[in-house]
Amino acid sequence: MAKDTIVYTDEMLPLLDENGEEMPFHLVAHVTRNDKEYAVLEDPETEDGLMIFHVTPTEEGYEDFAPVESEEESEEIFYLFEAAFDDYEVGNAI
Repeated sequence: MAKDTIVYTDEMLPLLDENGEEMPFHLVAHVTRNDKEYAVLEDPETEDGLMIFHVTPTEEGYEDFAPVESEEESEEIFYLFEAAFDDYEVGNAI
């Protein structure tokens, strides 16, 4: 079984919304769990909390971000993130 990893970042990442408009997000961390890649994102404008996305590489060499649909899976990644970095507060860059 692969080891869980968390790599913290302080990057800003532009994502496209459903209307094709760019929105900046704070990429808080990349998480690898059970051979799957995830991104922990925060909207710096609203600071509504953290969002968990699946990350898959595209043929063009980019990363595709898709929301995690399963509440159980999202909570598992969030708790892994939180346990490793318990001092993180929404709205505070690392």
